Amino acid sequence: MIKQRATIARRHLLAATALVMPTMFGGAANEVCAAESKRPAAATKRIAYRWQNVCIHGGGFVTGLVMHPDAQGVWYLRTDVGGAYRWLPDAQRWQAITDWLGPANGNLSGIAAMALDPTDAKKVYLAAGMYDRRWSGYGSLLVSGDSGTSWQMHALPFKLGANELGRFNGSRLAVDPGDPACVLLGSPLNGLWFSESYGRTWRRVESFPEVRDPQRVGVLGVAFDPLSVNPGRRTQRLYVAVGRTFNNLWFTKNAGKSWEPVAGQPTGLRPTRLCISSAGDLLVSYADTCGPQNMRRGAIYRHERATGVWRNITPLQPEANDEFGYSTVAVHPRDANIVMAATMCRWWRGDLICRSTDGGGTWRMMGQYPGRNDRAHIVPALWRAETAPWLYAPAQGRGRRGEAMATNWIGDMAMDPFDSERVIYGTGWGVWKTEDAAALRPTFNLCSNGLEETVVTDLISPRRGAVLLSTLGDIGGFRHETLDESPAAGNFHTAGGTNLGLDVAWQRPEIVARVSASPPGGAISHDGGRSWRAFGAIGMRPVGNHIALAADGRTIVLSAAGSGALRSLDDAQSWHPIPGLPAGAIVYGDRINPRTFYALDKASRVLYRSENAAGGFQPIAWNMPADIVRATVAPDEEGAIWLAAANGLYVYRQSAKALKRMAGVNRAWHVAFGRAAWGQRSATLFIVGEVHAQYGFYRLDRARGWLRLNSDSQQFLYVNALAGDPRFFGRVYIGTSGRGIIYGDPA
Repeated sequence: MIKQRATIARRHLLAATALVMPTMFGGAANEVCAAESKRPAAATKRIAYRWQNVCIHGGGFVTGLVMHPDAQGVWYLRTDVGGAYRWLPDAQRWQAITDWLGPANGNLSGIAAMALDPTDAKKVYLAAGMYDRRWSGYGSLLVSGDSGTSWQMHALPFKLGANELGRFNGSRLAVDPGDPACVLLGSPLNGLWFSESYGRTWRRVESFPEVRDPQRVGVLGVAFDPLSVNPGRRTQRLYVAVGRTFNNLWFTKNAGKSWEPVAGQPTGLRPTRLCISSAGDLLVSYADTCGPQNMRRGAIYRHERATGVWRNITPLQPEANDEFGYSTVAVHPRDANIVMAATMCRWWRGDLICRSTDGGGTWRMMGQYPGRNDRAHIVPALWRAETAPWLYAPAQGRGRRGEAMATNWIGDMAMDPFDSERVIYGTGWGVWKTEDAAALRPTFNLCSNGLEETVVTDLISPRRGAVLLSTLGDIGGFRHETLDESPAAGNFHTAGGTNLGLDVAWQRPEIVARVSASPPGGAISHDGGRSWRAFGAIGMRPVGNHIALAADGRTIVLSAAGSGALRSLDDAQSWHPIPGLPAGAIVYGDRINPRTFYALDKASRVLYRSENAAGGFQPIAWNMPADIVRATVAPDEEGAIWLAAANGLYVYRQSAKALKRMAGVNRAWHVAFGRAAWGQRSATLFIVGEVHAQYGFYRLDRARGWLRLNSDSQQFLYVNALAGDPRFFGRVYIGTSGRGIIYGDPA
């Protein structure tokens, strides 16, 4: 995803616990035991809930696609921060297969590589690990023998970078078609590794040359020569690509005992993806950087196995006034003459999808902007995304809708082994599919049904108006009038890009405001989020992500971490510092009294209160809980502030001037309120936390205590936001760090 998105995901990342690990191939032993994932016992009070996505369609970077060569319709995709998916051909939709990952292993929600067992259509491998930095955890290999229904987790002795630069390069994971117990995996920083136990134990390939890649992609691709496959025996000939501009393609003729660079290979560019045709020819896409940003040069080459000759088959050469690279190349598994490739970072003229039926001798180029392409004859393909209106650019001129965002960041593509005209490709916003790639005017349809990969930053379900309001990384947010269709009005464009939070005037829910990560800093709406007006100039730039509205919407407060809070009394057109608050204090508006605000300074553990519409604050409580994660003001009780903390759940009531800890909660990340149960007056309380040492999503029931609403298979990666629904009892919304918005209803 976009650079900002990586920042958001990183902020909420919980470092994965390093598991003790397995071993490898060719060289020194250095063996470590494989560790299986251990999950806690089932909660004693769990009730049935039905969980599904709020429909947006896509919203994140699809970095890899695989299709099984011998089993029709067996397709998988991987993402940089949102796990992996399996294609359901009968339903024509994607199904998430990694929702069992939660905060205890949040680093694994980024999938750096995936591979299928060519001899077993039900076996799938995922190399998981989001970051390769000092503060991140080690990666793991996730193995399923039942098409992703259940998993084994084997810890790896190195880190992976599913959300780092070059995350679409590949593929670094491969299963030997001759001996499927043999699995190879390239690492960003630690060389090539080998398993001969279906991924349970690993050993470093000491015979492979050391790779030093300043862009930290490392060993990025592994491919077995199909002409060398002998069933029941280890394949002797395979190729490996590494991230550098010289000697970046290596091969072995003896199953990894020795290696040598492929003779005559191109220099000056880095490989981004490699594949091998059924004829044994090696095809490689190149660029001057690993991507997905700042590519200026690139090429496509084919190495002929029979002759050893390298041929430049680049569809369109980059030039000084037309700079770009090539992100991917694919060859049809059964027809070596059908080759496809894609450009990346061809910003103004638009990226190209290229197709050849003669092995790269000639090409048809498909793009979205024929009028901008004076160098290339562009086939006038048609892109359709009616199911996701947000993918179209804002209306232009006389209400004319812009082009669909269909060719940005094409990270990978795949051709159906059973139908060469059926092609899918992944972008920074989702998946596209055509059934007629050879047509004079191919039609590409959005193929993101079931795929939800947005990074959610905040959620609110107001008392009236829209069912839900959201803010998201990269694409602003949405006004959701229904939950099962992508919003017809599209996403927020005024103060768009990454939005960090929002609030609603609880007594006048038509007034909504949100804060953005870039100028103008935010926007305000007086019609429940249908239309927006940008904030006026903000003198000191807020670094925080919190906005608070008075219950009547007349006062707006921005909490600026490190630089103090700002207040507006003129509909967000001018802003003024608030005296009496330490820098970094976060401000919250009372949901009943429009003149009352609260401010929490986590550093000093002091709670402040204002009774003059945030004109000034006075301390009212000291020694608040340490390690407070979030605070929420009750919607139905004046002066009640709920605190989610690392050591429990607390409520401070101004009426009693006392802080109370809620029994049974060991740790809380989020707290929210929804419609009261039948016959009850108090709003229903929801939390994301640990109750009796078990993590989950919980609802407080007056008679039965804390009720767990999810199972261990329904953790949905990492939770960034929580909201209850004030109109539908029991409904709760979960904003995730890469699986979009999930909502649950009592079953």
